[in-house]
Amino acid sequence: MMLPSIDRKELLGNVMARCRMVVLMHEANLTGRVVMGTGNKSELLVGYFTKYGDGGVDFLPIGDLYKTEVRELAKEGRHLQEDHREGAIGRIVGGSDGRG
Repeated sequence: MMLPSIDRKELLGNVMARCRMVVLMHEANLTGRVVMGTGNKSELLVGYFTKYGDGGVDFLPIGDLYKTEVRELAKEGRHLQEDHREGAIGRIVGGSDGRG
């Protein structure tokens, strides 16, 4: 076996995160791009990330937000999406094609 105890779920998860980062970084380097992460301030403060895995990104757009703030932002986004969808459905049902 190449990696001892790889059948242990907690170890396999870290290996997968690191392999994923190798592939993402390789692709980013090939295409002149960067790797964006999804970690937030709550996770960073308690060390909830895999070193050289999901912690090895180029930037974290929500890295300064606590998990509670991320949830609030997601709720707001969901409400905006629902409002947009209802508006589109209202135009269709009401017979307006949106062209004025």
